[in-house]
Amino acid sequence: MIRNLNFLEKSLFFARISLFAYKKPDEALTYYKDLGFNSTYFDNGGAEAYLLENDSEIILAFRGTEPNEYQDIIHDIKINMVKSSSGIGKVHSRI
Repeated sequence: MIRNLNFLEKSLFFARISLFAYKKPDEALTYYKDLGFNSTYFDNGGAEAYLLENDSEIILAFRGTEPNEYQDIIHDIKINMVKSSSGIGKVHSRI
C-alpha cells in the first residue's frame, strides 16, 4: 500500500498517522482501522504510541510532548542527550 504512493501522498499519509496519534485511543483505533490497519495502543509512564499493522506493513506512531500535559513536560526535563551505542549521533536517555 505505502510503497505504491508517491512522495507527496506518503507525506500526507504519515502526517495523518501522526495526527491520529494525538486522538483518544478509542478514536485513534477507529481511524487506523479505516486506513486498513490493526492497531495497538501503548502507554508506558506517559510515553504513548500506536503499533499499526496490516498484511505487508508495520508502523510505529509516537506521541510527542503535549504542552498541556504536566507529565510530558516533566519527562522532557529529565531527558539527557547521550552518544548512541553505534557512536553515530546522539539519542535521548533518561537521567
